Amino acid sequence: MQSMALPTNCAPDIDIAWCRVNTGRVRCANGRYVYSYSTPDGYCIRYDACKNQGGPYVCGL
Repeated sequence: MQSMALPTNCAPDIDIAWCRVNTGRVRCANGRYVYSYSTPDGYCIRYDACKNQGGPYVCGL
């Protein structure tokens, strides 16, 4: 299994698998929370952080 590097910023054109969110955690469809990472640009989370928790895709929310 290959590990993914943590984001250094929240710009999707630089770290394409990450996006900015307004909070330190996101609630997935099944009620579980996925935590985001704090960067100098704000909180960042993988766009598919909830994919195994019933969705949704986080980016664009």
